[in-house]
Amino acid sequence: MESIYALTIAILPVAILIYLVFNKDTEKEPLRELWIAIGFGVVSSVISLCISLPFAHWELYIKEPTTIAEAVRISFFGAAIPEEIAKMIMLWLFMRRCREYDQYMDGIIYAVCISLGFAALENILYVVQDDSWLSIGIVRAFTAVPGHYCTGVIMGYYYSKVRLSHFATLKDRVMILLAPIVTHGIYDSIVFSEYIFRDTESEGVAALILIPIFIYFVYRLHKHCIARIAQTVEQDRLDIALRNGYK
Repeated sequence: MESIYALTIAILPVAILIYLVFNKDTEKEPLRELWIAIGFGVVSSVISLCISLPFAHWELYIKEPTTIAEAVRISFFGAAIPEEIAKMIMLWLFMRRCREYDQYMDGIIYAVCISLGFAALENILYVVQDDSWLSIGIVRAFTAVPGHYCTGVIMGYYYSKVRLSHFATLKDRVMILLAPIVTHGIYDSIVFSEYIFRDTESEGVAALILIPIFIYFVYRLHKHCIARIAQTVEQDRLDIALRNGYK
């Protein structure tokens, strides 16, 4: 019974975030496509591992950082770069077969589903296998899972801008991958840096510095994502109104 509770705690935040972004869509996507996108996200975790293993072999990062520089390296080379590349590959593959992709918001929804498919598997592995599953599940529900959600919003926003807009620039194309990587890397760098100082004499000082920085960064990130979603929804409504006006 405890394993069922742990599994619920791991999956619930993923389900809530997918439901929230799904409800923002002006023309709802088929549930079948959402499930397929989530499945693509689960597969992206395998691709991410295949990318990160050579990085570890080349000693671009170490698994147990002891300095801030090492924390930044594992955040980017151990997490942000391989994970976002893997998600981008799966988003591209998914969109090539998806006939329902006809609005700007669709890019965000499917990118979020892929990103949260990755997060769901990651969350299950972290939560279910640990005796402290409840505390870990709650912490990750407010940190790691929303982090994956936000990078999905950002990736999907730029993907739709490039695919559907006639005014996309080279910068927009680069930002499809660069923006999620940088966001993810900074996010994890703050978290890993805080871990370094745990159980040390500097733990209190580090917490006073890093926790406010993390809270401010998360606040700005979520505000940015809300604005991107609102902008995208408004663009879709305008496009629908224009199409109806031509009929």
